[in-house]
Amino acid sequence: MAEESTTNPIPEALKNFDQLPNTANVRQPVVQALYACSPASIWRGVNAGRIPKPC
Repeated sequence: MAEESTTNPIPEALKNFDQLPNTANVRQPVVQALYACSPASIWRGVNAGRIPKPC
């Protein structure tokens, strides 16, 4: 039996992410999608200095 491939479409917020200026603010769900992790992991990364603090 062949495996079904499920592809998730790229969210709109990520489609043009590379075109954003370096000073752009992005929402937490976008950061979660970029890092493929939970909200808690995002905040651990912020506290550890691996992810920039929000403005």
